[in-house]
Amino acid sequence: SLRSVIWKEKTWQLELYSDIFSDSLPQMARQIFASTLSCFLVEKETILTGYRGQRRILRIPAGIRQIAPEVFRDILMLEEVEIPETVTDIGARAFHQTAWLENQRQKSPLVTVNHILLDGSQCKGDVTVPAHIRQICGWAFAGGMDIRRIRFLSESLKVGEYAFRNCIGLEEM
Repeated sequence: SLRSVIWKEKTWQLELYSDIFSDSLPQMARQIFASTLSCFLVEKETILTGYRGQRRILRIPAGIRQIAPEVFRDILMLEEVEIPETVTDIGARAFHQTAWLENQRQKSPLVTVNHILLDGSQCKGDVTVPAHIRQICGWAFAGGMDIRRIRFLSESLKVGEYAFRNCIGLEEM
């Protein structure tokens, strides 16, 4: 969660993940920021591919555009996640078996972030996916035994693999 470094009465801000590679920050500030973000495995400066930590509260750095499949899977203690607006793609089961996802399910049977439907497995009966949804993650509705119909209001929709796996009661889309 480190957002600024103050050294010798000068302050440097970390706005985006890619700032740790920028020459606009002094080497010392870049090293400090990089060390605080070392729990994340990031490829091509924008794709979060792994997490080596056990936090209860987590802030994904701004500038990350994609969260790969299963990155936070089975991190049971993960209760709060801040996902920046820069994230436009989330892989299948990225938050599977986390306390955070379970808390989100309690709030709504359709768990969405940044126009991405992460989970709808707790839905029942007729389900309407809102027009603002642009992506349905892989495995999003998997195991939704009580879903009968799904209606999509979006004109453009990306659907991940196995999004409707084992929806044995699904009759109509």
